[in-house]
Amino acid sequence: ENTIESFKRALNGGAQVILIDVQLTKDKKVILLRHENISEYDKNRNEEILYLNYSELPRLSLDDNQKELIQNKDIDTELLKIPVLNEVFNEFPKVPIIINFVTNSTELVDIVNSLIKEYDRENITIWGSFNHENINKYLFIINKKVPIFFSKSRINRIILYDFIGILPFLNINESVFITTQKTKDIKGYSLLKYGLNMHMNARGIPVFAYSNINGVMNDISVLEKIRKLQINGIIADDSSSLTDYLNS
Repeated sequence: ENTIESFKRALNGGAQVILIDVQLTKDKKVILLRHENISEYDKNRNEEILYLNYSELPRLSLDDNQKELIQNKDIDTELLKIPVLNEVFNEFPKVPIIINFVTNSTELVDIVNSLIKEYDRENITIWGSFNHENINKYLFIINKKVPIFFSKSRINRIILYDFIGILPFLNINESVFITTQKTKDIKGYSLLKYGLNMHMNARGIPVFAYSNINGVMNDISVLEKIRKLQINGIIADDSSSLTDYLNS
């Protein structure tokens, strides 16, 4: 995930949008990486990425399953370097991108906002932070042209508001509703609910869902439910198999 190679494979497999995770290094490089500690990528190190320069970051490694997935066991390690955001913008100038801010950093937001403007991507970018609602509030202030997706905490409150019947009377600043993998049902009240999806669509808010909500990649039961509930988009680790399923 979060590599140029994985994005190319996703697009070749039928993906229409890329979702990336970004954070900032010590020398102010906006890098694509999901975890904040380098130990997730190098078991011999226990350092926060925030305190490392870009040159100090390791190459990414592939396990056998990942090698099989990309169908290239002899992949050039140069392709496994941790990319910076401007590389992605240069490589995919016309591809819509969803940006998730991993860290609680307004400085990171400011730099990303400048890059979005520099590459003229305001109309093909969605941004937000799944874990930091205050970042989403800052995003709405700094650039209202770029749509924002809901944070996890906001999703939970939206579900509550819908359950008690007050959602139609509330203002919503976010523009995209993404049900995340780790967000659980609230007392059996399913995140993937037809009425809530239709309410969001009526407000002009598309609903995206992960295809592995149960921890299984492209879970067939989830895919069937998504199709029945008319979810607007599906986020998947393997776009090729997802495309095959949707075309079947």
